[in-house]
Amino acid sequence: MSRKKVTFDINQAIKDALQAGCLSDDYFIPRRITSTWNIYLSERNRAKTTTWLIVGLAAYVRYNTVTHILRSRETMIAESKICGMYDVLLKNDYISKLTCGKWNSIVYLRTKRAWFLCNRDKKTCEISEQDQNMCAKMMSVDKSDKYKSGYVCTNADFVIYDEFQNLTRRKDDNILLLNLIYTLFRDRAGCIVVMLSN
Repeated sequence: MSRKKVTFDINQAIKDALQAGCLSDDYFIPRRITSTWNIYLSERNRAKTTTWLIVGLAAYVRYNTVTHILRSRETMIAESKICGMYDVLLKNDYISKLTCGKWNSIVYLRTKRAWFLCNRDKKTCEISEQDQNMCAKMMSVDKSDKYKSGYVCTNADFVIYDEFQNLTRRKDDNILLLNLIYTLFRDRAGCIVVMLSN
């Protein structure tokens, strides 16, 4: 069985984020990606997650790639834990820069566990327009079996496994992770996994 090649190019998305002025030498700029699996370890506050969220949005703008953000446990993707995930992008107006002014904000819909680009009124903060398609999806590795039986996303070409080293990890987590990655990537070649930890 031949594997279907995806059109997504992570290195072009990194270039797009750089050209938009959204990646900074103050933290780190990813080098050229040539592997499917990529691990980034550093001390805290090096903007690893923020950097890859920026690249994920650049990939969405260019390729309609939906970034899937994984954490080990469902409690780790509760709204209270992830509601500020895009705050740095909002504070620095990166969403407007990455989308060439089409969108100026992002909203999390708890019922879908997904992020959607939107436009907000600068005075009232009310949403005036919202993208119909999600740009990022939150998932937990421990629910891998649940996703296997009912989740399909043909644009799930980029996965961020955030905080992959943590005290809640169990011995079967690697098997659950591989099953979840297969559910997301199916038989598409060219998909990318970025694993982040302190």
